[in-house]
Amino acid sequence: MTYRRAISRRRYLNSRHFYTQVELDEGATPAPDSGSAHSEGSVGQRLAELDLEKMFGALSEDQQKTLRLHFIEGYTLDEIATTLGQTKRNVRNHSFRGLERLRKLIFAGKLPDGRAV
Repeated sequence: MTYRRAISRRRYLNSRHFYTQVELDEGATPAPDSGSAHSEGSVGQRLAELDLEKMFGALSEDQQKTLRLHFIEGYTLDEIATTLGQTKRNVRNHSFRGLERLRKLIFAGKLPDGRAV
């Protein structure tokens, strides 16, 4: 039963393109300035290449406020809900959907205006 679940989970993750990322060998992390294939697909390099302000601008106003207050100013979701006059559930939803949108924009390799990276 466990083996079947493991195989089913792997098929599911393959269908969601979870395993398409380049994996690093254990203990062999490339230098950031080296031109190896591993560093080309790194998140840090993608973030350096992308215009993050345009990506952040692709979010809704509530998502922008929530993410700024949470990650930049360090407020908890309860404090943000009180500050914005919204429910905690609503603020949590803005946070999760905003992060998901940013993740999709970063890993899709496209800017909000349609330009490719």
